[in-house]
Amino acid sequence: MKSRPFWDEFAEVAMQRLVGPNEGDPVLVLADTR
Repeated sequence: MKSRPFWDEFAEVAMQRLVGPNEGDPVLVLADTR
């Protein structure tokens, strides 16, 4: 089960991706490798 902080970061990444997909990609990669 994922902790809430993880989902908080996921939400931020999702919003960042909606605002600027190109800028959000690197963040998504970092989050996936965690």
